[in-house]
Amino acid sequence: ATCDPAAGLLAHEYARESDFRMLIFPRGGGAALDLAKQRHIHVAAIHRSTDKAPGRNAASARQLLGPNARLLRVASWEAGVALPPTNRGRSVKSVSKKVRTWAAREPGSAARECLDRLVEGRNFQGREVESHHAVAEAVRAGWAEAGVCVRLPAVEARLNFLPVQNESLDFCFHASLENDPRIQALIRVLRGRRYRQMIDELPGYDARLTGELDSL
Repeated sequence: ATCDPAAGLLAHEYARESDFRMLIFPRGGGAALDLAKQRHIHVAAIHRSTDKAPGRNAASARQLLGPNARLLRVASWEAGVALPPTNRGRSVKSVSKKVRTWAAREPGSAARECLDRLVEGRNFQGREVESHHAVAEAVRAGWAEAGVCVRLPAVEARLNFLPVQNESLDFCFHASLENDPRIQALIRVLRGRRYRQMIDELPGYDARLTGELDSL
């Protein structure tokens, strides 16, 4: 389960490089971890860790899955505020104070946490959407003045994008699954040169640590 806009690329490479197929459930980090805790999925993607708080992914995984969870780095990416092309604002703080209608991700998602910090507790209008692409589409269509998402969908929608923070996108899974052939295949794909090069070329993505595996 993941909210990664480029998850389809990983699924394609996984099918190409292994004998398995990847089923993707679009979910925010909180919902993904809940599914992993209930053993409904094999891996949950989370991206709560930032340059200022690098241990948040590990803390979130440990809280729900226990001390034997594993973190597998998918990529690092830029999260920020997507704005209409006509809004050429350059200050995140200034823009956040002026925007009244937001496209907001669901509570429990990293994007919603970022938005809540930006508005500093102020009430805002808008509606919840279920993906980074949906945030960008809401802004592009004009029914939201802004939204927090990662850079890729904002670029695809030709929106103005103000970066807020760099986040670490990790797959989290139970340690008991580490030697599962399906997980081993996933690790090989993430560490492969072909996938790392493709990810590194996407707007806002950084593949320097892709494939690193950490124990909690």
